[in-house]
Amino acid sequence: MTNIWEHAGYEIDEGLKPHDGNFKVGHYQFFFLVKKDGRRMMKFCIWAPRPYIDGLTGAGSDAAADYLREQGLGAVKAQIDSGVFENKLLELDDSGHRLIPLDKMPEKKG
Repeated sequence: MTNIWEHAGYEIDEGLKPHDGNFKVGHYQFFFLVKKDGRRMMKFCIWAPRPYIDGLTGAGSDAAADYLREQGLGAVKAQIDSGVFENKLLELDDSGHRLIPLDKMPEKKG
């Protein structure tokens, strides 16, 4: 289920990623899709292993979604406010947080 809201004239569609062909097994995946006039401007994703997030929040997708949203919300608003629209991935785990340009991610082999 997603939530759609607006910030500074941009539409943001956010939520836990559905289990589709690009789903990373064993992880929570949260996304923010930023659009202007129906055109996608950027995507901001957050990936975190389920055991890591469940250890922080307790088991359950609602608590995980709230935590992941909190981790990305400020970054998404900052990108919109600065006019810098870059697709990014924030990876969270026991070793820390890494912000990676999505364009640098290896292609998924299918």
